[in-house]
Amino acid sequence: MSKVFATSKYSAVATSILIASGAALMLYFVRYIVTGTPQFNFMAWNLVLSLLALLSAIVCTLAIKNKYKWLAIFAAVVWLFLLPNTFYMLTDFIHIKETGDITIMFDIVLVGLFAMNGFLHGLLSLYVMHKIALKKLSAIQSLISVGVIILLASFAVDIGRYLRWNSWDVLLNPTALIFDVSDILLHPFSYNRSFLITAVFFVTISSLYAVFWQLTKVQYKK
Repeated sequence: MSKVFATSKYSAVATSILIASGAALMLYFVRYIVTGTPQFNFMAWNLVLSLLALLSAIVCTLAIKNKYKWLAIFAAVVWLFLLPNTFYMLTDFIHIKETGDITIMFDIVLVGLFAMNGFLHGLLSLYVMHKIALKKLSAIQSLISVGVIILLASFAVDIGRYLRWNSWDVLLNPTALIFDVSDILLHPFSYNRSFLITAVFFVTISSLYAVFWQLTKVQYKK
């Protein structure tokens, strides 16, 4: 009976996640129907990437549970490269401007809903991987690992927005990517923006994840 309840519980969570993502897509299609312009079509793609990040974390958990070592490693690596996409959608507010074809408030809500979905997927996947780490590492080591991952994801958001690198460029164009990253690290005073954006996202993601982590510990009693 407990297994049935657990399955039902996770199914409800999965359904809720899909409903929230579907709501964002619905707003996008409403905008497209009203205006006839696919101005925010890139956000649908970003949403897919953030869902894939969450799915990768789940696959990693299942692979470990079923002792598929190499699948778990592969899923963890995929998750690590996709994670920045979940938080990146917050930067898409930069695309909002008065167009005259629809109220700007609609676009703010549209981008906001996509961004909130992205953060939700990111925080959930981070929680899943955090729980995996706790089985292998101490609480402090796991927390440090999470902090390092958030820092890397924050930096990736910056180079994604301003240098226009994507997750798959790690495979498709690694030499140029390494060059740009190393240039930032070797000449930090020439890239004040990068360190500022990285710091802002690190504080934002870390503070929200701290709340999320504590909420998972709350036991509600009827």
